[in-house]
Amino acid sequence: MSLDLTGGMVFIGAPGAGKGTQAKLVVEAHDVLHISTGDMLREHRTAGTELGREAQVFMDRGDLVPDGVMIAMVVERIQRSDAAKAWILDGFPRTPPPGGGVGRISLGVRDGTASRHLLPGAPR
Repeated sequence: MSLDLTGGMVFIGAPGAGKGTQAKLVVEAHDVLHISTGDMLREHRTAGTELGREAQVFMDRGDLVPDGVMIAMVVERIQRSDAAKAWILDGFPRTPPPGGGVGRISLGVRDGTASRHLLPGAPR
């Protein structure tokens, strides 16, 4: 089955629920970019960006990186050219408040419309 996926998708679930596994399947089947928050954190830390240095302070203490820092990383990442067609965000939001932030990201970066894609078999 071929689906024309565009825009952003967020996979939300408990740790170990299979978000990454499902994201991998969608990526392989539909040529969608998989954005992992863990990969973003490592990339920013390795590159020594301001966001990476800010996140590292929290990681060194064993704390979660604050939502504001993560949202800034997500915004930066989805504005890159390789995310222009479609992307899956895996591992964020972790808590209810950023869900609104993710919605604002989608509306702010895209054409002003939001859409909802449900894959066959997905709960409605």
